[in-house]
Amino acid sequence: MHMFDSIASQVRQANVIQLLALILATLTFVTYSRWEVAGHLFNNSWFTVTQVRLFSLTLIALAYGGSCAGSQKTKKQTTAALVLIFALVTLPFELVSYFPTLPSTSLLTTIFIPLLTGIAFYGLGLAVGTMLLIIRSGSLMPLAIIGVIVGMLVIDVRLKTNFLNPFKGTTSPTWEHSVIIGIMAAITLLFLLWPQKRQHNRDSRHSQNIFERVSR
Repeated sequence: MHMFDSIASQVRQANVIQLLALILATLTFVTYSRWEVAGHLFNNSWFTVTQVRLFSLTLIALAYGGSCAGSQKTKKQTTAALVLIFALVTLPFELVSYFPTLPSTSLLTTIFIPLLTGIAFYGLGLAVGTMLLIIRSGSLMPLAIIGVIVGMLVIDVRLKTNFLNPFKGTTSPTWEHSVIIGIMAAITLLFLLWPQKRQHNRDSRHSQNIFERVSR
């Protein structure tokens, strides 16, 4: 229950509500404008909506991951859950635009790739933020986020592949991209859910030593 209370507390924060409202308003505008341009039920609105959604989720995941570097495990877990909430709340926009477009991308790819992208890039943000803390350059996190995205885009362009570009994970899916994102998401989940036995045992021994000293 403590975990759910922490997640609910974060969702009620003003900055989270404002950010979510901004993303929903953007997706609403994009969906409406694409339908308005097409002028009929069947259109290509999904291609724009899914890229805007992936772009938003990638930035949010990287930013939240970087901001949680150095925090307690509970804080990291609740913030990761917040990223998933963003992904789930924005999913209906993608589904609404998917069926009128009927792209070659499968519905399962449309549903799960953005979720995996959110988890994967949250973990990447944690890793980048931790490295910046180690070198005492945490203030460079905004530039690091931009650098990570630009670096991935440049690598894909130079190699003429679609392995790392997060914005084409649904419009131009490849099995290589899916594997890379899946591995990143799995590593992130393992890190977040792996029990801290060593830390627990160390705290228990520390408490026992204190008790023994007080007893003496």
